[in-house]
Amino acid sequence: FRSHRRASAPKFPIPRNRSAHPFPASASPTPRPSATTCSMPPPGVPPGLTFVKICGIVSPEDAELAISTFRAHNFPAHVELYIGMILWPGSKRSVPAATARAIASASRALGATPVGVFVDEPVPILLSVLADATVTTAQLHGKPVRDAVAALTPSSPSP
Repeated sequence: FRSHRRASAPKFPIPRNRSAHPFPASASPTPRPSATTCSMPPPGVPPGLTFVKICGIVSPEDAELAISTFRAHNFPAHVELYIGMILWPGSKRSVPAATARAIASASRALGATPVGVFVDEPVPILLSVLADATVTTAQLHGKPVRDAVAALTPSSPSP
């Protein structure tokens, strides 16, 4: 068995002191390597709205730090913030449903939208995990789940 993980340190290590941040507030408000912007908004979203997703959040405290740091940059009102958490068990940054619920609650309380990230999960399991984690937005990776997107509309029945 060989691990696919690299032995080297990450490019942007998480500081041990959570009050210290690798990107100071004086830095320009450009998307960071951990942020993803969406080029095509979902149906019904007004044109000109920009989405920024900070992903890999593993605790409510990390979500609060990410959101407060984002807000400190004074992004314009048309920039919508999403907080991503990995709900795919194959990732080292995966979080259990209880932690995901806490992250989702902290994110919503601070005005961000929680997002669950999945890789090749069958639709029934995906819907169950989203419901258990109280998350209504999913980021999907892998062909099988992308092929099943029609089943993931808001009108889909819960399992």
